[in-house]
Amino acid sequence: MHKLVKVAANSNPSKVAGSIAGMVREGVEVSVQAIGLTASVRSICAIALATSFVQDQYKLLWTVKFVKVKTLEDQLLAYRFDLVRR
Repeated sequence: MHKLVKVAANSNPSKVAGSIAGMVREGVEVSVQAIGLTASVRSICAIALATSFVQDQYKLLWTVKFVKVKTLEDQLLAYRFDLVRR
């Protein structure tokens, strides 16, 4: 199973990290998506925290890429962080 976690500029990195860590422990493939600078920074913080939450059990690797996201009015570029559990 694959889950997409969307992070906003007002998201709490600790709560996002807990969600990511829980999904990683359950064996779910996780991607984190953010649009904008603040959301991207919060995503990176959440990924770093999630990595520390599961470091005793797993190693988390991640890659980043740009993806196009369609909205009602526009097409935006977003960061997508794909996480892999080892």
